[in-house]
Amino acid sequence: MATGFKLIPLDIAVLVLTILGCLLQCLAFFYESWWREGKSYVGMLMESRCDGDICVPKNALKMEGGQEWLFVSRLFEAFGVTFGLVGLLFAILLVSLKKKIFHTLLIYVHGAAALFIFLGDFIFLGCHKSLGSEQKKGSLDFPVGICIVAGIVYVATAVVTGIALVKHLLTWDDLDEDEE
Repeated sequence: MATGFKLIPLDIAVLVLTILGCLLQCLAFFYESWWREGKSYVGMLMESRCDGDICVPKNALKMEGGQEWLFVSRLFEAFGVTFGLVGLLFAILLVSLKKKIFHTLLIYVHGAAALFIFLGDFIFLGCHKSLGSEQKKGSLDFPVGICIVAGIVYVATAVVTGIALVKHLLTWDDLDEDEE
């Protein structure tokens, strides 16, 4: 029975990039605020609207009219986190089991994570101005930028995974197939 392929530095790079992307995306997703106006804030999981010193917290599932875009942005970001965690599992399996199928799976999973992250971010960036009051507008918080960086890391990880797969396939011979 074959033990699988030999690990190359690119496989370790895939694991490290996957961990980095997952950490960045989780940090941004679970951070309290993506947008802030005074004491009021809106995040992916919670929001709080304040009028003077009285603040009313709401969970992310309650939607107000005209803010359906916020629900869609939250949903896409949640999918980004989910695909990131699945990618982390596949990256660990790639390094421990040393099977080429995990390269292919990782390319698709990281691509999906990046796609959902970018979609969620761009929807939020395009519509966040509707969150503020007429007198003053709030400002974006740093998790939006961290999510964009996480999406870029996932795209880079998919590319590195593809390069690693090509390197493994170039060393593939018929004996490797017979041993499995």
